[in-house]
Amino acid sequence: MCNPIALMAGQMVTQLWGQHQQTKAQTAMYNAQAQAAEANARISDRKQQDIANQALQERDKMDNKMRLIAGQNTAEAGATGLSMSGTPLQLMASSYDEYNKDINNWETNKNNSIYNEYLNGVNYRNEASSARAAASNAKTQGRLQMLGTILSGASSMYGLKQQYAGSSASAKKYKTVYGGDTTFDAFSGMRQADTMRMENGTGPSSVITVRKVRYR
Repeated sequence: MCNPIALMAGQMVTQLWGQHQQTKAQTAMYNAQAQAAEANARISDRKQQDIANQALQERDKMDNKMRLIAGQNTAEAGATGLSMSGTPLQLMASSYDEYNKDINNWETNKNNSIYNEYLNGVNYRNEASSARAAASNAKTQGRLQMLGTILSGASSMYGLKQQYAGSSASAKKYKTVYGGDTTFDAFSGMRQADTMRMENGTGPSSVITVRKVRYR
């Protein structure tokens, strides 16, 4: 016959193993999400740097273009014998106005692009933090659940043990004695004198008898 306490202990171990595996899987899932979010945040950082580098290249192109225009205007004015006043000066001023507008647009677009990518990085880092917190919570909840299983199982096994202990004590209340030298009366539990034992046929010269004797 299977020991019920051992069976209950086996069931508890199986339940604990299942809880452990479930906690492990949840923690691994959240940690994987955190790692992916952190990787995306690093990519976002590189994108911000790329945007800044690309913007600087565009600024260099605009500067070079403006220097080229200014040089052409000066050369044309010198070739025609005109001074940098009047029409040549107005053309130069107009070119610089367009250049300054381009620079302002460039600055605005660059800052907006970098800031938007910065927000993406912040969101990724927040996702990573949330996933790490979820992994920690899952681990804590798993441990608490396993602790509850252990306490509940131990309490149940203790109660079952006490129940069986009481049944065993009741079953052992009496014992069987063979022979005529029985010291205790089966019903009163009192010790018997030799004369009483002889009268009852339980003395040394009597035949072998079988009696139920109560434990003291």
